[in-house]
Order: sequence, then structure tokens, then C-alpha cells
Amino acid sequence: MNRKFTLGKHERLKSRKAISALFSKGKKLNISPLLAYYTLHRIDSDSSKTVPVLMGAGVRNKYFKSAVDRNRIKRCIRESYRLQSLQLKSLFQEKGWQLHVFFIFTAKEIGQLTNISAKMNLILQQLESVITDHA
Repeated sequence: MNRKFTLGKHERLKSRKAISALFSKGKKLNISPLLAYYTLHRIDSDSSKTVPVLMGAGVRNKYFKSAVDRNRIKRCIRESYRLQSLQLKSLFQEKGWQLHVFFIFTAKEIGQLTNISAKMNLILQQLESVITDHA
């Protein structure tokens, strides 16, 4: 079984323009302690190198003053996404859509890091149902 559970730089949502469009025009999924903003884009048939899912992660400075804490939370979000996103990526690839998604950690304490993986799974299932309903 040759599965790639990777999250490279080309799969990260880094463009300020894309991120601001995501927050202004995107839809929300709120499953505490994660809030996900997402938008769908049609992939052109001639662009074979287009990545089906671009993701980003963020934590509010208001609740976590220490950069060490914020970075640890973002690392946990990216890791749980990386381990569970293979099915989502293949689904968007076969349907011909691209997903931009940005996860925000909304809890006020670090103590809830253990359930990030479970909540990420619920959000990814809802995003899968969005594309199956949309296409």
C-alpha cells in the first residue's frame, strides 16, 4: 500500500489574497474547538498540477500570548489534518474541484488538544458531504 500522508508546502494556503477572500466570502463550519472557513473552486481541465486541497491553520493571539503555545496548537492541527485528509484529497481530485480551507483553534485553553483529531475528522466528513452534494 503506497499511501502518501504528506503535507508539503504546495498544499499550504499562503496567499494573503486567497486567505482574505476565504474569510470574506467563505462558509463556516464550527465544531468546537475548531472553526473552519472554506471555499470551493472549479479546477480547469488543462491544469493537471493543481492541488485539490489547500489548507491553513491559525490560533488567536488574544487567548495564547506565547508563540510557543500557538505554534504547538497549529502543529497539532496540521498533523491531525495530514493523517486524515487522504480521502478528502482524492474525492476533490476526482470531482474536479479545489478546496481552500483554514482552521482556527477557538478554545481558550490548551487542555483541549486531545480532541482535535476527533473534531478534525468530523469537519472533514462534513466537507466530503459538501462536495458530494455540490457536484
